Amino acid sequence: MESGYEGVIPPERELTGQEYHVMSEKEREGGDFQAAVEDAARASAIYLTEGNPIKAAEAKSSEFLAHRHLFETTGQEQHRDNARKAIEESVKIIRDSGEKIGLGTPLYNLAKFYQTTGEFDLSIGAMKDALNAFRNAPEDPMGFSGHIAEISTRLAAFEYRQRDDSAQSRFDEALEELRKNPHPDAYSQLVWFSGAHMHMAEAYFARREKDKALEQLGLAEQIVKGDERLKVRQDQLAELKKRLV
Repeated sequence: MESGYEGVIPPERELTGQEYHVMSEKEREGGDFQAAVEDAARASAIYLTEGNPIKAAEAKSSEFLAHRHLFETTGQEQHRDNARKAIEESVKIIRDSGEKIGLGTPLYNLAKFYQTTGEFDLSIGAMKDALNAFRNAPEDPMGFSGHIAEISTRLAAFEYRQRDDSAQSRFDEALEELRKNPHPDAYSQLVWFSGAHMHMAEAYFARREKDKALEQLGLAEQIVKGDERLKVRQDQLAELKKRLV
């Protein structure tokens, strides 16, 4: 299978795709977004040469997240365009491979891209596609139950923002489901819960329900406060508070 990434040439065999991928994740969480972009691209290229499209798509999704952080922190359109390219490539890798699993995460990240660009109807559609992909996957290798609940909190928040009052109960139900199906990694669980409250805070603020928005921000702050691993989330929360308060 042609990779389509001939411009990304893996260096001499020093690290594996997995090692580059792990490095990229750590760099992104540490705020070194440019290094995260470069190492995620290397990881994806190596995975493709190994015939592993699922991991290649995951690495492309990691690259997308780093590009998105660069756009959010600099406002430079080139980073937005690079984010779009990376996530569209991630989706394409899986679809072209014909794999039955692995499509949910790229579609969910595509929804996040549409969120960044303010295309909320497209974001809602991509989230629904991601949920369908996870629910129809033939196995549950990554704890899909919790991931489905996490996506459902974001979807409900966006639907509430779009004036669907019934989404409030769906958000509450999804949050409870997330509690019942925690991520096996405690760090990721904190990211999921804080994100849920932040998305709902934005939804409330968009509907001029300021007291409810402040309550959600307070809940998110309690989760991320004092945990050095959550530097990116802390920065995102601080930026969100600037916009909403």
